[in-house]
Amino acid sequence: MTKLTTSTTSKHTTTSDITSYTLHPLSKEYMQSTADLFIKTFCSSEPITKHLGIQHHEFEPFVMDVIQKVIKDGMGMVAVDKNNRVIACAMGEDIANPFVPNLSLYPKMKTVFALINKLSEPFLKDKKFVKGKIVHIWVAMVDNNYRGLGLSTIIDLACTEMCARKGFDFTYAEFTNEISEKITHHYSVAKKINAISLDDFTFQGTQPLKGLKGAATAYILGIKPGVTIDSLKDCYIMGKKS
Repeated sequence: MTKLTTSTTSKHTTTSDITSYTLHPLSKEYMQSTADLFIKTFCSSEPITKHLGIQHHEFEPFVMDVIQKVIKDGMGMVAVDKNNRVIACAMGEDIANPFVPNLSLYPKMKTVFALINKLSEPFLKDKKFVKGKIVHIWVAMVDNNYRGLGLSTIIDLACTEMCARKGFDFTYAEFTNEISEKITHHYSVAKKINAISLDDFTFQGTQPLKGLKGAATAYILGIKPGVTIDSLKDCYIMGKKS
């Protein structure tokens, strides 16, 4: 894992706009500000969410469900500006204790979860995962005004570093664009698990993402110093889940 050169409470100053911010674990204090950023970022900027026409009010129940679980599990990091506003966030979960969506509350997300499930099937199928071994980092975002400053890499690495300190060996992550996927180069252990063309993705006899360029990809990444890909076999037991 690439180690951060600063602690999670030290200030950073960018050369571009002299903006300072601090990194903190995601807690109830930052819940609303994180939710605001989450909704705004995904409804306004994320290609899949925009393509599906998911509106802010339709997305909010999903966002609150996710944030509440992440806070409970203690597996999120936020970057906060001088006004105590969240400007970036990365969220994870123990792959042995995954988020279970209530799709009746946010039905337009069915396509998104169908894509994630298909993408993850080669890695998840017939495995019972050991708790505390693999963290699934599946949500990351940066405020539009702070993009291009390296904050996406910083917040992702801060989240995986926190999880490594908790004892996790690997992170499993999905990406929906090439820019986000570049984070994989910061890890000494990185293996692509699967890739699905967004334009070709089929769900319930339709191609709901037709016209979208690029692909969704899935990786396994080593986050603990000294971990090797061979160690992955110690993180699960083969056999259908009970």
